[in-house]
Amino acid sequence: MIRYRLLGAALAAAVIGTALAVPATAAPRNTTAHEVESADYTLGDNAFTVPGFRKKIELTGRVHHPKDLGNGPYPLVLFLHGQHATCEVNGRASMHWPCPGKPIPSYQGYDYLGEELASRGYVVVSISANGVNSGDSGREDSGMRARGELVDRHVQLWRERTSREAKWHNTIDFTSVGTMGHSRGGEGVIYHALGKHEGYQLRAALPLAPVDFNRRVLTDVPTATVLPYCDGDVADLQGAHYYDDARYARAGDQAGKHLVSVMGANHNFFNTVWSPGSGKVGSRDDWDGDPKAACSDPANRLTEQQQRQAGITYVAGFFRYYLGGEQALKGLWQGESSDAKAMVSYHAPAARRQDVNRLDGKARNKVSGLSSATACSTSCVLRRGGWAQEPHAGLHMVKAKWTKPGGRIDTELDSHDLNGFSTLRLRVAQDFTDAANKAGAAQDLSVRFTDGAGHEASVPLTRQSHALAYPPQGVGGDLSSAHFLLQQVRIPLDEVSGIDRADVRTVSLVFDRTGSGSVGLSDLTLTN
Repeated sequence: MIRYRLLGAALAAAVIGTALAVPATAAPRNTTAHEVESADYTLGDNAFTVPGFRKKIELTGRVHHPKDLGNGPYPLVLFLHGQHATCEVNGRASMHWPCPGKPIPSYQGYDYLGEELASRGYVVVSISANGVNSGDSGREDSGMRARGELVDRHVQLWRERTSREAKWHNTIDFTSVGTMGHSRGGEGVIYHALGKHEGYQLRAALPLAPVDFNRRVLTDVPTATVLPYCDGDVADLQGAHYYDDARYARAGDQAGKHLVSVMGANHNFFNTVWSPGSGKVGSRDDWDGDPKAACSDPANRLTEQQQRQAGITYVAGFFRYYLGGEQALKGLWQGESSDAKAMVSYHAPAARRQDVNRLDGKARNKVSGLSSATACSTSCVLRRGGWAQEPHAGLHMVKAKWTKPGGRIDTELDSHDLNGFSTLRLRVAQDFTDAANKAGAAQDLSVRFTDGAGHEASVPLTRQSHALAYPPQGVGGDLSSAHFLLQQVRIPLDEVSGIDRADVRTVSLVFDRTGSGSVGLSDLTLTN
């Protein structure tokens, strides 16, 4: 029997402010805000068994939902926390499970997100995974199968409940399910997404500060991977692989893919239970790198509250866009609202994208005037300063270097008519380890369009984006917390004038804005 505990009176449905970039026109999924109710439920600490996993796992969660269930059905969103201490014993954190002391409720750390989404018309379930955390050490898959099956089991519990209890009948739309996983939970929801979904349809998955131990590739499901720049736990930002590896993994993939980098954010502050402000055993600021590093300077960091505002913007905003269909958030997810604090890369569905030049070193590039333009997939920076500097391990890109202005990479277009497209996109990164880039200075280059009559139009990248900014420096120019992280520049084609857009023959990357430089390049695409 499932035991439920109502968490106090209905919560106020006031919407928590959304900082960082949500368009002011964003509206709730329904025309009126919802009062929110929340409750815990459990079947016990040993209620679930995954074949081959050495620990029994609890079936415990917290649900946030609109009080007015009769106005459903509502989309279902599930949260899965990551690896953390499971138990407080004599005032100290331990990994015991079942817990002989006081269980550490990591699943409650996303209440601010659950309440936000529930106030907008979603049923949100945050899952406890302490049993997985206690037993995943030494597992070949680091417990990812157990995490994925745990998510599925909770969905099935809610399918059973909605068919059994009159109060819950027809309250959840099981054709509109989304998942968010934090840290190891991020890979857990990818594992879940790649599995079977009996009786429900997965529409969106968001890995938050995720690990990627097993290099799984998810296609055909919209994803957003959120990377906190000052992550002291998953310090190499390996979650970038979920975006990188899936881009061209299946021809015809119609799912949008997004990569969000949040400057100044760390790993733990997205979960209130893991944050020092909670006073919980095991909570901490996970960034503990070199004291001279930029991420060690509070001026370069987000506070706990600021980071949760980022969570509301990008976690809640993702599900509002993909499950709730809020078109006012389209600009956020297509990178139109990116700024120096948070940047969004967008890989459009196949039907809405034309690949101009993947810049993966496999196609022959017409290069002139550069010192070098070489393909790389690992060790793409000139001098490695630490294992965490290169998140894109295995991604093939072009590394361009110039020592005088005027070099270029030309790509001839197969289809000359750009009128069916709205935007040109390019991923770029400055190699801050190369002295060809001036310390502390943004890098720049131009995108030049040439039509059949020889007319040209150029657009400088820095006019469009902060993607080529120099990374934050610490004491004495310290770069130990810097990442060679590709960011996307978007050029609206309605800003390109003086050419015949129906007859564009060549798109060129022209290195004419600075005297020298060294950058990584990838994914030159047109989107509509």
